[in-house]
Amino acid sequence: MIESSWTVSERKSAKNHNNFALVLSFVGVFIAASMTIAHLTHTVLPCGASSGCEKVASDPSSYLAGVPVSAIGLLGYLLLAGLTIARSAGIRPKFLAQVGLLVSLFGMVVSLLLTRHSVVEINALCMWCLSSAATMSVLFMCHVALVRRKVESLSGGRSATVLPLVLISLVAIGLIGTNGFLSHREVSAIDVAALNAIPLDELVGVDARSMGNSGAPVTLIEFADLSCDACRVMHGKIMTLMQREKNIRLVFHHLPFTFLPGHQLSDQMAVISEGAKTNEEFFRIIESIYSSSKDNPLSLNQIRDKDQLAIARARVDRDIAIARRLKIDETPKYIFLTKDGDRIPARVFEVLSKLRDPRISRYLLAN
Repeated sequence: MIESSWTVSERKSAKNHNNFALVLSFVGVFIAASMTIAHLTHTVLPCGASSGCEKVASDPSSYLAGVPVSAIGLLGYLLLAGLTIARSAGIRPKFLAQVGLLVSLFGMVVSLLLTRHSVVEINALCMWCLSSAATMSVLFMCHVALVRRKVESLSGGRSATVLPLVLISLVAIGLIGTNGFLSHREVSAIDVAALNAIPLDELVGVDARSMGNSGAPVTLIEFADLSCDACRVMHGKIMTLMQREKNIRLVFHHLPFTFLPGHQLSDQMAVISEGAKTNEEFFRIIESIYSSSKDNPLSLNQIRDKDQLAIARARVDRDIAIARRLKIDETPKYIFLTKDGDRIPARVFEVLSKLRDPRISRYLLAN
């Protein structure tokens, strides 16, 4: 009996595409697992001559509800690998090819959007992210080819068992090898010893730029660069938090990184904002800066009084000195203070989840 719409050559081609999809799925597993391990251990993956991987990893976009996006990608690659193995075993190959097409399409779109965000918004290039986006894109094309061939049978013989085992072994060896190249240092962490040693009135002075109830049991200290995209994104979230939580006070400190591309005006804008006569005016200026383009039209000429300009300059320099003592080398960075004396540092991706810390949450529950 001659099989309709299914020739020997088509069967072989579909099997090859399926095996290629399996190899790519495990390549994706290796990439996503490496990135996830780096996230969870606060280490840095080798990234060639650039430091783009570290910059992308510290951006809020690399986390979704406190979960590394790479971990979600890892689940996607594992799902695609499982679908491919099931097709090789003859389990509903036509249907599973269609499912794989949808999963890889979704993964490709998300990967490309994240890549665009890293290049346009973060101004960084992560080779691991680019590799993942390329892998997912080719996986999508493989599934397009499988669906077009109207797969009816993919009986793989020994290769259906041997190939997955070989790939699993290679991924395991690769992860062990990559782990040896990880930079085992805390990524942009606050110096806890310095944090505990610094006087409270330096962290939260009487003239600190603050928002909220001065007697609140929880104080959130923010170190930010007014040219920082991550700071801009987080500003909206912090403002929403301040509207919701009446037991939190926000204290703002400047940390301009003028040596970074696109940040040349950050120090100037910090001084301009400190020219504000009231905290309300200060935060209106901050909002205006974050809402405007990077080429902000604000000028130091807006502060016409020389004494006022000197005071503004001194405020910014004081903030920078505090940040240096704490060894802060990225923005935004956060510290929670409680009325019981707890000092709790937080990275950008964990600042909101820190609200569930019992040392903090007990005061918020009192609302």
